[in-house]
Amino acid sequence: MLSLIHIWHGLDRVIIGLENYYQNQPYKKVKLHVIGEGNGLQNIKSLVRSKKLEEHVLFYGKKEEKEIDKICSFCHIGVGVLGIHRKGLNHQSPLKHRYYISRGLPLFYSTKDDDLSENLPFVFMCEENDDPVAISEIIEFTKKCPVSSIEIWDFANDHLRWEGKFIDIFHTLCVHNREH
Repeated sequence: MLSLIHIWHGLDRVIIGLENYYQNQPYKKVKLHVIGEGNGLQNIKSLVRSKKLEEHVLFYGKKEEKEIDKICSFCHIGVGVLGIHRKGLNHQSPLKHRYYISRGLPLFYSTKDDDLSENLPFVFMCEENDDPVAISEIIEFTKKCPVSSIEIWDFANDHLRWEGKFIDIFHTLCVHNREH
């Protein structure tokens, strides 16, 4: 998890999901790496302590890009936004999703992302609610993800760069101007 930490990121869903996973005979060790700070951080740390998950959730605080890249290099999947519905929104386009993809990481999140189809092979869609994340499903998705990190990075390069965004905006403006 990479971000300023707020309630709408839904990190609590992952923490409770980890608690459930470890209560039900875990078959794989899972660690959650949390990079960032914010007004929701203390609540998340308290939740981790209350669930006795300190050895499974690592907090790094604010880090520079090179340090973030190093941490991401041993991660298998990125935790996207899982609680934007708490703000009453039904779509999103968070930078953290783009960051993970630009690093070649698959990701999971819960609400429609304007740039990502839920049918992309490196995207796992969770339910848009406050239920715990099913960690065993995330593990299976990660193991079976049919695309490589390079293919995920290629997607980012082809679809998420500013150049492509500006072309889309320019095209939309040109079409709009012709209609009026």
